[in-house]
Amino acid sequence: MRRAVIHLKKSDPVMRAIIQRIGPCRMQFGPPEFQSLAEAIVYQQLNGKAAETIFKRFAALAGEPLTPQGILELSDQQMRGAGLSKQKSAYLRDLATKTADGSLDFTRLRCRMLRSSST
Repeated sequence: MRRAVIHLKKSDPVMRAIIQRIGPCRMQFGPPEFQSLAEAIVYQQLNGKAAETIFKRFAALAGEPLTPQGILELSDQQMRGAGLSKQKSAYLRDLATKTADGSLDFTRLRCRMLRSSST
């Protein structure tokens, strides 16, 4: 991240002024989890407030905390009623199916992320 900030400051005077006034971007990374990935799918390409509203409706239907089983129990009509597109519903079902059957193991992802961030 530091290299990106330095590059922006050197290559773009407008960005340099913004970074000097506001400070560099700070990103926080959490461990990969089922709910955070499902939330990222819902939020993708949507305005923040609209995405938040849709996610809240979706989570209320599927159950909180979100689980693969909770998503798999929803009908297409329920997902559509929450505001999800057909494509996002398909992505969420795929995520839930692969998590439920063990194809996607978040504990293994967490270990890989920890190893790659320490190098």
